[in-house]
Amino acid sequence: MYDGNVEVDFDLGDKSQIDGFDAGRLSDFVEMNHIETSLKTWGAIGAAIKEAESAGELIFSGYLLYYIK
Repeated sequence: MYDGNVEVDFDLGDKSQIDGFDAGRLSDFVEMNHIETSLKTWGAIGAAIKEAESAGELIFSGYLLYYIK
């Protein structure tokens, strides 16, 4: 979505969930908003997501999005 000033990229879950996320959208958000974090790249964010999934903290949708357990 783009309103002329702000662009928002989102993807609804297969059950219309609005709280899913992925490494690409998070890295774009960090870059566009100049957020200070050690997780600046898609790869670093993706690795952190995989680690949290392995620890049972996140659930993978089976396609693209992750959800907090």
